[in-house]
Amino acid sequence: MALVNPTNGTDAIFYYGLGIHDAPAISILADGVDVTTLGSAGATSATEIRLNYAGGTSVIHTGTFSLVNGLVLAGSITDDIRITSTGVDATITGVNREFWLLESGALTETQFFSNLFQFADVVNGSAFDDDIAGHGGNDIIFGNDGNDIIDADTGNDRVFGGNGGDVLLSRGGNDLLVGGAGSDFLFSGDDNDEIRGGADNDTAFGGDGDDLILGGAGDDNLNGDGGKDVISGGDGDDAITGGLQGDTLNGDAGDDMIRGNGARDFIFGGGGQDSLRGDGGNDRLRGDGGNDELFGGSGNDLLFGDDGADTLNGDAGNDTLRGGADNDVLRGGDGDDSLFGDAGHDRLNGQDGADTLSGGNGSDNLYGGLGNDLLNGGSGGDRLAGDEGDDQLRGGAGTDRLIGGLGNDFLDGQSGSDLLEGDDGDDELRGGAGADQLFGGKGRDMLFGGSGDDDLNGGAARDTLSGGAGDDNLDGGSGNDDLDGGGGNDSLGGGLGSDSLFGGVGSDSLNGGAGGDFLTGGADADVLTGGADADQFIFTDAADSGTAPGLRDTITDFQTGVDKLHFANLLDSLVLVGSVVGAFSGAAGQIVLANGLVSLDLTGNGVSDMDIVTELSNVAVTAAEADLILV
Repeated sequence: MALVNPTNGTDAIFYYGLGIHDAPAISILADGVDVTTLGSAGATSATEIRLNYAGGTSVIHTGTFSLVNGLVLAGSITDDIRITSTGVDATITGVNREFWLLESGALTETQFFSNLFQFADVVNGSAFDDDIAGHGGNDIIFGNDGNDIIDADTGNDRVFGGNGGDVLLSRGGNDLLVGGAGSDFLFSGDDNDEIRGGADNDTAFGGDGDDLILGGAGDDNLNGDGGKDVISGGDGDDAITGGLQGDTLNGDAGDDMIRGNGARDFIFGGGGQDSLRGDGGNDRLRGDGGNDELFGGSGNDLLFGDDGADTLNGDAGNDTLRGGADNDVLRGGDGDDSLFGDAGHDRLNGQDGADTLSGGNGSDNLYGGLGNDLLNGGSGGDRLAGDEGDDQLRGGAGTDRLIGGLGNDFLDGQSGSDLLEGDDGDDELRGGAGADQLFGGKGRDMLFGGSGDDDLNGGAARDTLSGGAGDDNLDGGSGNDDLDGGGGNDSLGGGLGSDSLFGGVGSDSLNGGAGGDFLTGGADADVLTGGADADQFIFTDAADSGTAPGLRDTITDFQTGVDKLHFANLLDSLVLVGSVVGAFSGAAGQIVLANGLVSLDLTGNGVSDMDIVTELSNVAVTAAEADLILV
């Protein structure tokens, strides 16, 4: 054992091979401001150097000394100790206070205090609160226990904080920073670094390079800064912010808050109830499991809710939103957006722009918002509202309700018994299959019932109504309307205005309502009521009315001198031949008016081919010649 004992005060002791050769140990007793230099002349070596420290500030410069076990510090340390080494591992142990590793070489006392460690080495901290600084070179630094501050500086370093709440800094090079146990602060440098938080609640900043940041367990705060970073929160409720470049951000388990910042980011919520914000750039956001909230931000974003009852907000830009499983809420925001509810009972709102909304499975609520929108309900009982703009609404399968809103809209109920409301504008409504209800609303509307027993109401203005197959009810509403019952036994009401009613095939009931109306029963036995004002009852084919009771058309309110019987295109000419039954002479084209019947011999065989019953308040009325239009 070689003993070195600097006296109290400011001392400088230099040993250059003074018989200290292969000593098992060198013990330095320091008390005061001391500078001790070992080696630099001769092949001095020792198993270890021991510093028994009482107080003050000491510097040990090992020079070219060769150590086996390194440097051991002991005693009641109350001030700083600065240690230099060359080419050997420095194992530092001690009590209390801070430890610094300084550069090698022939240094002045001032340089001992101001220059940092510049060579590649392995540094082990103590069980206490250490302050360790690297410098040039590729360093490996272990903070071990305690709340350590480790500055790796330049070089490709590997820094392990160990237990305790540590602060780890990288200033240059491709570094690895591992926080370990405890709530740590980790700061990356300019290059491409890897940061691992470890257990507890860590805070990490990526720096300018393309960094990999892993939060690990705990509620972490992870920030990418510059570069294209990959950040993963791990377990816990994490706060993750990307940075200026296109980053990949993953919340993993826990309820995470993730924000992409500028450029194009890929953001994954992972398990838990997460909040994802793309911010600037064309981002891709995926909620994964849990009830998540996604905000695309500016740019053309792609949002996936996946599992859970999610809320997706496209914000600005032309965005695509997919709800996934469960009951989701999708809002397109500004721009021309595409929204897909997928499974579950979803609520979709296109908001501004020309949007496309698809409900998917489930009973969905679709709202187009501003712009010319396309809405598809999908399967299930859906509610579709176009709002402003010229919108297209398709109900799909199920019992749906479609509301056009403002603008000239197209509504198609498709399958199921649907309710269609055109609202304002000149709309086209198609019921499709099923027993549908169609309301044109304001504007000049076109209503088509399709198959099934449908109810059609034109509303205000001049509308066109077509019942299609089935036993339909058609109401023209106000305005001069055109009504066509189609197949089936239909009921047609013209309402206000001068309306044209055509019953079509089947035993139909036609009522012109107020105004001078035009009524054509069509094939089979029909009941025709003109209503108020002067009406015309039009017959265009011999099949329009039969000759036997129960097969004849009946006009219930024929007013002679007011209403007209119009025989159009039956023959080139028709002639009134009398008012006595059986007055036909055997010539084609003869008409007989008798006993409340209008009879026509169209073939010249001397018998009636068409009979029309004319009544007024259930009393037979015999029409006069002036009531006929024979062209």
